[in-house]
Amino acid sequence: MGLLRVLAVVLVVGGLVGVYYAAIKSPMPVVPIRDLENNILMNYATVYIEGLVTSPPRVDVLGGKLRLTIYVRDNSSPTELPVYAYDPLASEILKQGVSRLPFVGDRVRLLVQVRVREDFTYAYLQDVRGIYILSRPSGERVYVDTLEGVAEYSYVCARGAVRNPRNVSAGLLFDIATTRGRVTVLVPNALYYAYSRELVGAVVSSLSLPGTYTDLCGVVYYYRGVSPEIVVRELEEIRFSPVQPVRPPVFTVIDIRDVPNYVNQNVSITGLFYAIYYSAGTYYVEVRSTDEAFAVNVTMDRAQVISLLNPAVVGWRSLIRINGTVTSPTTIRYIAGEVLERREPLTLTVAEALQQPVGRPLRILNATVVSSSVVSGGNWRIYIRDASGATILVFVPASTVRDLGINPPPPGSVVDVAGYRDVYRGEDEIIVISREGLVVRG
Repeated sequence: MGLLRVLAVVLVVGGLVGVYYAAIKSPMPVVPIRDLENNILMNYATVYIEGLVTSPPRVDVLGGKLRLTIYVRDNSSPTELPVYAYDPLASEILKQGVSRLPFVGDRVRLLVQVRVREDFTYAYLQDVRGIYILSRPSGERVYVDTLEGVAEYSYVCARGAVRNPRNVSAGLLFDIATTRGRVTVLVPNALYYAYSRELVGAVVSSLSLPGTYTDLCGVVYYYRGVSPEIVVRELEEIRFSPVQPVRPPVFTVIDIRDVPNYVNQNVSITGLFYAIYYSAGTYYVEVRSTDEAFAVNVTMDRAQVISLLNPAVVGWRSLIRINGTVTSPTTIRYIAGEVLERREPLTLTVAEALQQPVGRPLRILNATVVSSSVVSGGNWRIYIRDASGATILVFVPASTVRDLGINPPPPGSVVDVAGYRDVYRGEDEIIVISREGLVVRG
């Protein structure tokens, strides 16, 4: 009987050990993003996700620590899932170099822990060993002189002289001058931490000098879904050579009223910055003649609007010059521009802002936050009130949220807001498109 008892105990323990090892050795499931969204039952679950990295990796410094952010989308949902890694994991990933860094256009499998907060779902990377790059855009060095019509996530190359270099929150953004206008390029700030300081400093310094002739390759990314740019994936893909002449496009200087006569031609016009509209991924900036009797719409992407006509800096009815291609009797596709006579932003009370027409750029100072929330896609909805007693919604798109790098201001906070007027589903609102458009005073 004693022997039988011992054998029974051995069998039970052995069975439990077998079940344990089977459990820890069995692969974790790949869960569709659709099954994670707003699913409180998945809160704190550790799972694999598999999908496409939809935007360049980004690094923010918060309290002296690094935060790596990527966005992943799969075929189960149109929504991108934000995936974060904080130090020390963020630094460990970046020290591995680009081989372990999920990059725009990559198909990846990631081990993540899911977090569900009200209607906002996100995830945390768990381990460097839980990052699998399944495929990555690649190919021969195919050169382009425009990104129009080039498929997103294609691997392409461009060469030419650097124009308009500017530091943005996502990294170093600049244009390459070509015979057909320009090609926009981003060196994402994640690469600053994946290479030695010496190499990063040398490359960024060279690219920050207008006129530097460069030859580079990368992955095509459509910023906000409409503005194509080449995102450099490796610093080794950037080459420098002596400056070579590039024939710039020629713009015919015309009166704004003559635009209908120059369809499919490059023109230069002067007029008043009057309004901003957004539709189907494109910004339309209304420019009027100085007597305000004639208007054209200039199509721009978000980066172009912020660079030239940031509502927090350039006010309504500022005098501007626009160089671009006339695409219809009332529309010009933007290529370049400058502010000739800048006016201060139109500063109003909330009550006055509610009386302004859709599209009007404006600013409200010293308003109090009534409520704030994060909604689907990472957008913010903030209601503000000032001494006028009126209340208005401030809508902050996810792209601006990423540039801000802060949490939503809580009720009671005092803020300055700059953007443009809009009405969405019958509700009056102000759209903030730049990080300067939301300043938290206290």
